[in-house]
Amino acid sequence: MIGIGVSAGGFATVALTADPPPGLVSAISFAGGRGSLRDGEVCREDRLIEAFRNFGKRSRIPMLWVYADNDHFFGPKLAQKLKEAFTGGGATVEFVSAPAFGSDGHRLFSVTGISEWSGAVHSFLQHHGLAMRTTLLPPPPLPALTAPAALSANGRRAFETYLMSPPHKAFALAPDGHFGWQSSVRTTEAAKNRALQFCQQGANNCDVMFVDDAPVSKDSPRDN
Repeated sequence: MIGIGVSAGGFATVALTADPPPGLVSAISFAGGRGSLRDGEVCREDRLIEAFRNFGKRSRIPMLWVYADNDHFFGPKLAQKLKEAFTGGGATVEFVSAPAFGSDGHRLFSVTGISEWSGAVHSFLQHHGLAMRTTLLPPPPLPALTAPAALSANGRRAFETYLMSPPHKAFALAPDGHFGWQSSVRTTEAAKNRALQFCQQGANNCDVMFVDDAPVSKDSPRDN
């Protein structure tokens, strides 16, 4: 087995290596961490670092960690502290500091970022005798949704990224083309609220237009 996780899932993957199930031969953590409240702020960073130190005392599974230089959840300085704590406990890790990706490197680990991180993953697995497929599997088909006409070229590109992104997610739009979206949160309500917040940074009359992979009914109450 190979353990792989992103963000809080990456944190869980690191923890898994400290108490590995039979057959776990390697693990990959993309932007692993927990407790990010907002950009550049982590709740009780000291406890997060200590958790990684404790995991490192028991972890002996080969690991790859990947963090983007512009990750707004767990930035480069914190990522290095986590690495130092983990390896200080006796564990080893192959650490990749990926170049900045988009407006927030925490989104590197998505369909649009595959070309950026697949090389590091391939090299890591090869090094540990784990063969990769000769060709990548095709990405899943995108939802059959049409970008709203009010969106600019930049907005249409953002909408395409939204379609590729995992749930729960929401896309909000104002009549003048201002938009905002959020993905990868626990509930649809949280996704809608964050999408509206981003949209309302540029306009007051924003509505949630899409939730997950479906349009919002026109009969639904306005969300602005």
